[in-house]
Amino acid sequence: MSLLTEAAHGGGWSAIVGARDFSPLPALEYGIDLTRLALVPDPGIDWAAAVAALIDGFDVVVVTPPTQVSAAAARSVMARARQKETC
Repeated sequence: MSLLTEAAHGGGWSAIVGARDFSPLPALEYGIDLTRLALVPDPGIDWAAAVAALIDGFDVVVVTPPTQVSAAAARSVMARARQKETC
């Protein structure tokens, strides 16, 4: 939440991916602007592509990956995040 709060107070955009049980109420309590927060509870079978697309447009992307992640998918997502300087 602290990363999301920092981004929100700086006018940034955030996304939460794969957190099916996430409730926006705690985000409101932390002062996060919900109009600048994208929730993607189920990114689908190609979650890495969904996360990569969000990294391209958001300042902070919080990811709860599926239970099994291939090494190639993990490297791809981490490389994209480093390239775009996304948290």
